[in-house]
Amino acid sequence: MKAKRLILLALTSVMFVGCTRGNPTSSNVTESSNSVNSSSQVDNSSSLQSQVESSASTSSESSSSSQSVSIPPVVDSYTGTYYNSIDSSLNGEALQKALYQLISSTHKPKSYNDLWTAYRTTDVYPGTDKIWDIYSTYRYTVGKDQAGNYSKEGDAYNREHSIPQSWFGKASPMVSDVFHIYPTDGKVNGVRSNYPYGEVGSSVSYTSTNGCKLGSSNFKGYSGTVFEVADEYKGDIARTYFYFATRYPGRATSGEGGVSFNSTYPYLTNYALDLFIKWSEQDPVSQKEIDRNNAASVFQGNRNPFIDHPSYIAKIFGTRGGSTPNPNPGTSTSSSSSNQGTGVRVCKPVVGETYKLGMNQTNKGAIYYITGSTKAETPWYLSTVTTFQEGCNVKIEEANNGYYLVLDLSGGKKYLNMTTSGTHKNASIDASPSTIYTYDEEYQTFVSSLDGEKCYFGTYDNFVTLGCSSYSNIANAYPAHFYK
Repeated sequence: MKAKRLILLALTSVMFVGCTRGNPTSSNVTESSNSVNSSSQVDNSSSLQSQVESSASTSSESSSSSQSVSIPPVVDSYTGTYYNSIDSSLNGEALQKALYQLISSTHKPKSYNDLWTAYRTTDVYPGTDKIWDIYSTYRYTVGKDQAGNYSKEGDAYNREHSIPQSWFGKASPMVSDVFHIYPTDGKVNGVRSNYPYGEVGSSVSYTSTNGCKLGSSNFKGYSGTVFEVADEYKGDIARTYFYFATRYPGRATSGEGGVSFNSTYPYLTNYALDLFIKWSEQDPVSQKEIDRNNAASVFQGNRNPFIDHPSYIAKIFGTRGGSTPNPNPGTSTSSSSSNQGTGVRVCKPVVGETYKLGMNQTNKGAIYYITGSTKAETPWYLSTVTTFQEGCNVKIEEANNGYYLVLDLSGGKKYLNMTTSGTHKNASIDASPSTIYTYDEEYQTFVSSLDGEKCYFGTYDNFVTLGCSSYSNIANAYPAHFYK
């Protein structure tokens, strides 16, 4: 009976959204104007920007379950010795803690006024003395057009806290950390105010000269007013927030800071994770960021790990399509049936990375991870456990037009395949691969073709073992996801 029901296995469409919050009242905290009368310099040519690589891909991913999406490439550009103390096998909270220790111990705090000096090397177009402003097309002379009176774009540039000061009480050393404080047009800085970053829908109240927008959010998880940066700087801001969450865990939750940050691992809300993971994938690390990171390191001593090693983003925060951990988001639990001490979350897998494969059975209040062994009484099922650490490791390996699933077992490297045996559609562990998978964005899992129909891994009803089944009745069961 169980076998017949397995054939009809359907995988539930588990829809994950960020934490929906209200629209808190903003206080207009911007940099105070001084008595300096500054002259703006407008240059609408692209000759300076063309000297620097800053690629951004803005194509949207299809949400159709009939289409697969490519797993994003990750380029770690850094080749120095700064990260030699970081154990390459670390993931999740352990990796974030190790990076916190490194970037905190090497951080040499500077004064707020020192930032004007820093900008001479961190934020100028190559070979010029012109400030590289990420909020407008105006180009200011470094040291001359700073912090003056402004009433419109082009009047002056000042120091923009991408994480507003009010979110962390103007405390040190956050208040003068160059990694999150950018020189930007004073007018646009004021327009941004303390609003969180986001994606603006059709309700736009302000658009800057380079396309930054203020308006109502149309990104899932938050419906209040947000500030959206231009596409070519979305990844810059995302990796800035990953840095801040790691360098200052739980330190920016006041006021509207609670839209983006929280006080538990990984210290970003689900709204912020989904937004910034998306932005980081759409806008990969540019030469501008690399140059800024190097100059900021000379100035301040530490580095932004997520520019040097963007692969750390997936290891700590997941990838686009990630969602809340269950049953206790962002927390550890002592219950033996509830993923002890993991704070796990669903990830869209990256080639070469290690994950746990499991099903979040909400009817049982636990995630069941595969062990890489078959269940004796029902050999077409794979056994599972509820303790994250006891689940077997699964890696993604490239194949022609798709991917293989590789299990790291005590007997060595094995492949997770789909096979047919009589009336059963089986999960099979073999020495060689026979099944090529593609990634289904809607259901956040891998899918393959078996006997001419789409098949998924997952489980059904009260079963706690992993099998594979057809696409039919997908809304009634539990799909297998990749967890970190």
